[in-house]
Amino acid sequence: QSQLLQSTDWMAISILIDDELPKSAPPNHAWQIYDHGTPVWQHRACLFNEYGEKVLTLLAKPKQTTFLQPRAALVEVANEWLYRGGGVGAVLDKLHWCCPFSVVGLSRLDLCMDFVPTPVQAEIIKGLSRKEYYVSGKRNKSEFCSAPTEQWVPPEWRGWCPHQQSWGHKTTQVKWKLYYKSKELRDNGGGWFDKPYIVDGWRHYGLDENNVWRLEVSMTD
Repeated sequence: QSQLLQSTDWMAISILIDDELPKSAPPNHAWQIYDHGTPVWQHRACLFNEYGEKVLTLLAKPKQTTFLQPRAALVEVANEWLYRGGGVGAVLDKLHWCCPFSVVGLSRLDLCMDFVPTPVQAEIIKGLSRKEYYVSGKRNKSEFCSAPTEQWVPPEWRGWCPHQQSWGHKTTQVKWKLYYKSKELRDNGGGWFDKPYIVDGWRHYGLDENNVWRLEVSMTD
């Protein structure tokens, strides 16, 4: 059996908030408020802890209130916090220190299973590069790429197609995705590993950092 590492990679919580932006911060914390929001939200602010690490992003005051209440806001838990922080409850406690709010529900939740493929699993992954899977994957915006020749890539993937295969359209509420996570972090890091805290977790649990694949389910609304 392959060794598995479970994690939460994305969490966004829908809330109702009385203030457009918090006017205070927990001890040894600080807000950074940005001039521009997003296409959906007028205000965007990030809360940082005493080590300069981002804890959460708060998006507030919707630009359109047809589908969102005027008091609606969104809390995005920082990615690094999800991997080695103090849990979601601690995030909400920090925000409650700053302003009163009520939780409406989850807006998005991504759950992940990282693993080093066994020989049987590797053959299944290679089988997903067949024409029928390739065509269905492209329809769902999956990304296919040639295997790089860098020395760090395990020999079993050279010449194959490490790829991102997804099931479920981008508009569906539940989507599955299987992809070569080691390659993604290498590509995003310019040859080094992006998000080293994820790689730290792999090393801690004995996963080969160059040969990790991820099965991910994303749930929205």
